[in-house]
Amino acid sequence: MELKAHEIAPFYSIGGIVFTDCREVVRKKINGNFMHGVYKVGTLIELYDYFTESDIKVLYNANEEVGAIEFYSGDVRFLGKNLFMHSYVELEHFFQNIDNDLELSDMGFTSYAFGIGIEYDELRNAPISVIVFKRDYYG
Repeated sequence: MELKAHEIAPFYSIGGIVFTDCREVVRKKINGNFMHGVYKVGTLIELYDYFTESDIKVLYNANEEVGAIEFYSGDVRFLGKNLFMHSYVELEHFFQNIDNDLELSDMGFTSYAFGIGIEYDELRNAPISVIVFKRDYYG
């Protein structure tokens, strides 16, 4: 099953990928060519698969359990909004209205309340990636 529309259910799923899925299940669900690799920072080890056709990176812990899914394009929806179809400023205001603890940075924002982060291109005022993560991913 190739994923096309990706509706976010915070801390549970994004499209057809459920945070309890293991790496092999995710690979079968996305069903496309991918490159795999490992990030190592200190004692943290994080595995990833980047699905080239879908422009999706799935991040896994050392046990190959999904921790986060990062999209670089596509139809990624949250509360009815396609996040790539709005300006960064619109998205920031939208999230500030629903998350009093929104964390802003010079690269975008992170909503720990909903498990969503947006990175943006300042010149275009547009999102360049949307990461959806499970609870305590950044903990």
